[in-house]
Amino acid sequence: MSGRASRSRIITQSSDIGHVLLGQRGEMLGLDSGFCAIMRAAAETMIGRGVLEVTVPDDRPACLAGMSRLRRTGQPFSVRKRMQRGDGSVVWVEQSTTRVEFPDAAPTIVATFRPIASPADEVEPAALLAQARFLCDARAAREDVFGPILFVNPAWALLLRAYIAEAEGRTLDIVAMARAARIAPAAALRWGRALASEGMFDLESGGDGVATAPVYRLTADAHGRLERYLSHRLARLAGVCAISPQTPALPSLQR
Repeated sequence: MSGRASRSRIITQSSDIGHVLLGQRGEMLGLDSGFCAIMRAAAETMIGRGVLEVTVPDDRPACLAGMSRLRRTGQPFSVRKRMQRGDGSVVWVEQSTTRVEFPDAAPTIVATFRPIASPADEVEPAALLAQARFLCDARAAREDVFGPILFVNPAWALLLRAYIAEAEGRTLDIVAMARAARIAPAAALRWGRALASEGMFDLESGGDGVATAPVYRLTADAHGRLERYLSHRLARLAGVCAISPQTPALPSLQR
């Protein structure tokens, strides 16, 4: 059997899993109907494009690291990432990539794509809260070492403190959040108004200066964004590029 025939033979068939043959530069050389269904695109519009080209930019570094390791060591890798469809929508997938050896042809890189739920839908709320607390503790530790001037980010600190307070079922006015975040009350009041104007905070109850400080809560949009960010952090820490012991089966491919 020729190398091309070997690469194209049918080993498995699945309607919800897609497979792609990748070139050494990450270009798509062949793909199956499952991948076309995931991407909602015809095969001829995908062949020749780089798989990174349809990967959300923030998720590309993990893919690059995995591919580099695969080329050096031959070890398969798996990543969870977002892919951008031609219609502008985004789909979360788990990509498992391996190198397949053939006796009469050069090694072939095969990537298997399985749609998954957004990480925010899978992570337990307690884990998200723990990650938010960790980020706050890390910020405090950094200030203890470098001082409070070099790395000033009041808006981020207030968002995290608001998230933690809500997750713990507490209500904090802006001055209490400022104390927890090590921010001057006057600065916190200004940043609270700025976050409200940007749609990150809703005013829960009014206030008049520091004596009767306003109480803010996160908007639904801000809450969702924070959980997506925390979920992404947890996924990275859990080893998004973890070595996978499984070798994905090689499907029939369109060329």
